[in-house]
Parts: sequence; structure tokens; C-alpha cells
Amino acid sequence: MEPPGKLSLKENIIAIPWQGKLNFADKNYINYTLFPVKESLVLEFINFVTTRYTPSASATDSVIVKEKDYETVLSYKVRIDSTWFGIEYLKTKRTLTFNTHYSQEFSDTCRRLIERISKDFNNALSKGKYQEHFLPFPDEAPTQVSTKF
Repeated sequence: MEPPGKLSLKENIIAIPWQGKLNFADKNYINYTLFPVKESLVLEFINFVTTRYTPSASATDSVIVKEKDYETVLSYKVRIDSTWFGIEYLKTKRTLTFNTHYSQEFSDTCRRLIERISKDFNNALSKGKYQEHFLPFPDEAPTQVSTKF
């Protein structure tokens, strides 16, 4: 038994689930970012969005379009109702971003959908879903301290 007033560390700390971040650059721009993630989360996120928000799309509708698959970036556009959204994965930064597609004019409808989807996906993440697609947080470079005066 530890004496009163002495602190001891416990080894059995349980990590909380990863969450995405909703970013507001200004009133005309909003995005949802997930970091650090594996590329495998891209298709899981697309599936999450399309199964929940495009249920009326027929098999012939163009709902998902793969735009780029380069060495450093993978991007898709996804249509929800009549609005196009972009899903971009930066391979070197291990970051997935969901926002209004660059070909689409931003609107309050876009903002509300991004907010709703980010809230719903974070809710799924908080229940432990999709956690296997996250990577350990990258170590930051050690800071060099000069001892010369």
C-alpha cells in the first residue's frame, strides 16, 4: 500500500477512440478531417456516407467518382442528392478530408451536410467502429537545445 499523498502511475490506461475534427476556416468553408489514418479508411468512409445519405440513388446513378490516384493523393467525389462533395486522402500526410467538391458552389446545405456527416461519423468512432484504420500519432522531431552560451 502506498503511503497517503504519494502518487503512483497505473499501466492499464485505456485509450479513448479516435475522432475526426470539424474545421471552420470561415463562413464559406468547412471541412472534416481525420488524421492519422490508413488509406483503407477512404473506402470505409465512402461506404458510410453513401449508405446513409444516398439511399434513393439507383444503380445507374453516378454517386461515386474516383478522380485521382497518384503517389501522394487519392481523391473521390461523392454526390448526395444534387450536391457533390470531395473526399481526399493525402498519402504522405495520412490525412482524409471531406468537404464541398471544388466544382460545387458552397451553400448552407453543404455546411449542414458536412456538419451532420462529421457528427454521425464521430458518433460511430466513439462506439469503437473504424478504429483499426487509424495509425499511431506520428512522433514529432526532437527539439535541439543549444548548451552554448
